[in-house]
Amino acid sequence: MKRNYFCKARTSLLKSVLVLFVMMAAVAAKAQDATTTYNFRSLPAIDSLLFAGDATNWTLVTEGTSKYFANATVLGTYHGEKDADADINDFRKYFFKLDIGGSEPQSYAGLWFGKYYTTGKGYRAFGTFPAGKNQLRFYTNRLGLWAGGAAFAIDNLKGGQTIEIVTRSAKTANYLIPSNVTITSGFAEISSDQVSKDVTNTGTIAADGACVFYATNGIYVYSITIKDADGNVVTAITAPAIAKAAKASAKGVFNLQGQRVADDATSLPNGIYIVNGKKVLKK
Repeated sequence: MKRNYFCKARTSLLKSVLVLFVMMAAVAAKAQDATTTYNFRSLPAIDSLLFAGDATNWTLVTEGTSKYFANATVLGTYHGEKDADADINDFRKYFFKLDIGGSEPQSYAGLWFGKYYTTGKGYRAFGTFPAGKNQLRFYTNRLGLWAGGAAFAIDNLKGGQTIEIVTRSAKTANYLIPSNVTITSGFAEISSDQVSKDVTNTGTIAADGACVFYATNGIYVYSITIKDADGNVVTAITAPAIAKAAKASAKGVFNLQGQRVADDATSLPNGIYIVNGKKVLKK
């Protein structure tokens, strides 16, 4: 009798803790949305599920204490090297939006990715992310652009909006080069005392339309904040109504780190898992 009582009490406590955890996560996400347009410092569990559930196209890579998802198939469209720079405004023909099992990760909703690299002749061209080269990296706490010309683009911006991008580089020569931005600070080589530290790059959108940001070489991106003329943070570049599709696409059982651990929970030890996009307590 007592044992049954304590089991029920423990179950009730665990459920309360789980509810509190979900509430805290929701409050944190709301707070983040109020201060940034894109926050890559904390990858939502549902996004980890998307990557982990599409092992055909995405690989979980471990390097020391860091883990990230990298493309296992070629991404982007090759432009072909010409005797002149490719028009950066043509990026939509060669860049891509993330499509993982038919869903776009919430953290990257609306962003375009691609390559705008320097050819052997010194001209700019659009290129691809080869499979297995780990040039485009999605960590749980940052975005990695790990090749010269690795780029992202933001569409539907308004002239006069301000933009702030927080980056970090291990080398002074690695930084982001923007298009359609009047630079206020950053977006240039950093000093030696800034290596491996957060650098804030700021500017003003020059004209209505898109902005492309490409890396000179390996660099981390932590957040992007866009503000309107009144100083309000723009939080809706596109409507990321994808959670339902994301849940449907992630089959199997995952741990809270987004790693797939089994087809079903039958043989797993007691604990909290994510099944069909929902947290489940096994006891």
